[in-house]
Amino acid sequence: MPPNTCKICGRTPIAQIEIKKQTGLVLARQTTKWSGPVCRDCGLALARQYQSHTLLAGWWGFFSFFLNPFTIFKNLTAFRRLRPLTTPQGAPLAPPMNPGRPVWLRPGFLVAIGLAVLLGLVIREGITHTDVNQLSVGECINVPDSASFNSVESLDCTSPHDAQVVGKVGSATMGSIDPCVAMAQSVVKSGPSDLRVSQIVMTAGSSDVICVVARQSGEKLTTSVM
Repeated sequence: MPPNTCKICGRTPIAQIEIKKQTGLVLARQTTKWSGPVCRDCGLALARQYQSHTLLAGWWGFFSFFLNPFTIFKNLTAFRRLRPLTTPQGAPLAPPMNPGRPVWLRPGFLVAIGLAVLLGLVIREGITHTDVNQLSVGECINVPDSASFNSVESLDCTSPHDAQVVGKVGSATMGSIDPCVAMAQSVVKSGPSDLRVSQIVMTAGSSDVICVVARQSGEKLTTSVM
């Protein structure tokens, strides 16, 4: 094709793009790259084809699953470069490509959305919510912002957390923090200097009060204090 024209059909105006498509294999991946000057229609056709293929087939391998998002986001550069182009001018010197349907109307987009939803559900399931009545001494928790709640997020004490359960006392002590303070003093072995003791009143069906320690500053704890 003549210089400064579309590499595919010979029309103008043009933009220089680079686009990749990735195919995921079990322990490898296959990447195909196309680059060159293109008009709006041919460029959109290529970009949509390559991006749709990557969204559909780029996930199915150990390494490609983690590398595929980088290919997808890098391909967006091609779409940005094509956006300012106007309708191709001049008689085509070769058959131009048909842009076809937008990426979001192709199967690959639906596959990517489905995988994102599935990944979100897996992450959500990995977070354990424990009924307040079932909390055990030593458990590390994140406490909801609401004034009243029936469950808390229970997590490993090496993960950032709001508080740690140091004991349980009877409801007769409700309103007095002294029993919880005494219990905390007997079990807390280490931790920040601004630790404070507070209570969580358990839900209906139990007469206990839960004693917890947390940071006065509101910062997260990052290890067990017991």
